[in-house]
Parts: sequence; structure tokens; C-alpha cells
Amino acid sequence: MHTTEAATDKPRSVRGAALVREMPLGRKLHPLLGWINGTQGLVAVPFGAGRLVHPASWTKAVATLLVAGEDLLPEFRLIAPVLRGLTRGTVVDVGANIGYFPLLMRRETARPVIGFEPQPFLHGLAVTSVRESGLRDVDLRRLACGDSPGTLVFQTGPNGNVVSGADATASEPPGSASAGIDQAARATLDERPRIRVPVVVLDEELAGVEVALMKVDCEGYELRILRGAARILERDRPHLLVEVHPTFLEDFGDSVRDVLDLLSPLYELEAWDFSPDRSRPKFLRSLSRYAPDRGVKFPSLEAMLAAAKAEPRPSQLYLLGRPRR
Repeated sequence: MHTTEAATDKPRSVRGAALVREMPLGRKLHPLLGWINGTQGLVAVPFGAGRLVHPASWTKAVATLLVAGEDLLPEFRLIAPVLRGLTRGTVVDVGANIGYFPLLMRRETARPVIGFEPQPFLHGLAVTSVRESGLRDVDLRRLACGDSPGTLVFQTGPNGNVVSGADATASEPPGSASAGIDQAARATLDERPRIRVPVVVLDEELAGVEVALMKVDCEGYELRILRGAARILERDRPHLLVEVHPTFLEDFGDSVRDVLDLLSPLYELEAWDFSPDRSRPKFLRSLSRYAPDRGVKFPSLEAMLAAAKAEPRPSQLYLLGRPRR
């Protein structure tokens, strides 16, 4: 099942970018962006190998991207050298969102890219970003990934997630699938309806594809996705970048230790933290939130496990996996 619907509105280049970038705390000027650009339709921001498309009404997200640029995703630096060295295989992005990583990946490598994003609205934005950027050989699939095929209930939003347990009931309002861009943007940001999404197992979906690198960012569902890619991991030994969510994993009865146990036999793992210094006052963390973050490499996996349990719990940590030879 390959679906590649793009948003129907033609994106317009964002205006006022220099003003937001140059002003102190420019991201706080997001209402000004709304006044300059309007709050309907789509705007495009230069990013990676092209232009990243946002709803014009998502002024905070646009301002944040203008201020932070690619430092919004500092973890990408962990795989950029790997991407530049690839001579064969396909790059896989599980959790493509609106296209951040596909646009960054394409700048570093000409290898084919396959991305997975189950939210129809975000998937449409990603497809539009790829189209507007003129990128070739980028296949974005409107699918979730897991350890068994079927359907799942998904909480939509700018960073959506699979819903677990007794809460896994859909609430999608009638007609939402055909909503216009502005209505869908408001619903995704504010209402976050729950929808049913199709799920594939990567071992089956990519059975004939040689995978060279895989990035996984799925808000707590990462262990299930990796289990569904067990044959790929054994067969191809792709390089890995896995965003690990200590608290969200527990919603599915999983743990950071489970992720490490699955990967350690096949991979040399590095653990990283790109979170703001949680020992600093909240106000100072807010001021430095979008400053360049070089990250902190944990001295050991045990140190990562200790950090995953420390209060306040980190929202995400990162694993960089290099195949064992």
C-alpha cells in the first residue's frame, strides 16, 4: 500500500524570515509571522535539500524552524557522515513527520529514501515538501510500522503517537479525512483526533529492499518496530539511529533495557542525550532551547539506563548503531 497524496494548495515562500532570525528571542515573534504571511494555506521554509512545507497557521513551528534551522534536529549530525559514505542500499525513515529527515538525508546521499508516516495530514505535507523541493527517488508511504500487520489507533498531532491499552479507541470525526488544509491543520494542532491507521511489518514491506541505514522516531513504539525488522537487522545490518522514549516505552510494557537487549548482539551502540540541561532553571532552559546543541555522549549504556530512570525523566534519548563485524 503506497499512498503519495500531496497537499493541494501551492506553498508560498515564507516572508519575514530575516526579521525573525535577527531579533532576540525571534521565535516569540510568531504572531508577526501570521500577520505578514497570513494564516491560511501553506508556507515553505528553506531546509536541507529543498523547502519544508508548513501550514501557515502553525506560526510557532515556522518561527522555531527559522530561528533554529537544522539545529532543531541536532541528532542528524550523528548519521550525516554515514549517509555521505553510502555506496549501496536504501535509506529508511520510520516516522517521517512532515519531511524533516528526508530533506536532510537527500542532501547527504543520492541513495533511495523510503519514509513512513501514518498521519494523512503530515504525510501530505511531507509529500508536498519533496515535490516542491524537486527531490527524486524519495518514496513516502502513509503507513505505520510495528511487529504485526493490521491497524492501530493513532493520536494525531505535530508529533503523533500510537495509543496503547484501554485508551486505544478512535475518535476521528466524520468527514475529517477530506478536510481542507486549514481545517486539518487546526484539528491536528488543537483537537488531535484519534484515527485508525494501517500497520505493516518492515520485514515484509521491505522484503526485497537492501537497507543501508534506518532511522526510527515513533514516540515509544520503537521496540515493536525493531522487532518487526528483525530479519532486516540480521540480513543487512543497516546503520541505525533510534530515538528512545523511556516513559512512552512503558505504555506498551517495554523498556530501554529491552531495546538494548535486542540490538546489542548485532550492533556497537553509542548512547546520546540532546536534551537541555535538566539541572538548569526552566526559564534558562527555555532561552537556550534552540541554541546549537552538540549533545552529550554517555560513557556507557549503563549510564544511559541510569539517566533514563532519573527524575525528571528524559523525554527522549538516542542510540547510534554501528554494525558489529
